[in-house]
Amino acid sequence: MTLVLRNSNLAPVVHSISSRVLLSMLHALPQMLPTSLSPDPTLHGRLLGEVQAISAELGSGTTSAMSKSLGLVIGAVLAEESNDVSASSFHGLPC
Repeated sequence: MTLVLRNSNLAPVVHSISSRVLLSMLHALPQMLPTSLSPDPTLHGRLLGEVQAISAELGSGTTSAMSKSLGLVIGAVLAEESNDVSASSFHGLPC
């Protein structure tokens, strides 16, 4: 996806739609159960990480729809990291 979106010959409409699909994925993936995506529990985290990285890269330094949504991208990445820290901190507590 990154290579496609870096293509200078890509029509602006295609770039815009692709960026919006990435933003939708960035919003939806953290709310999904990993097992609803795939039986492989690691796929969800890997996919979310890739979507976050691509979104952040595309959002910085461009004038596209993605750069206008950079605040959303950063917020989503920080929220996911905060959830990871919160979840890991409760695993060691006795019930």
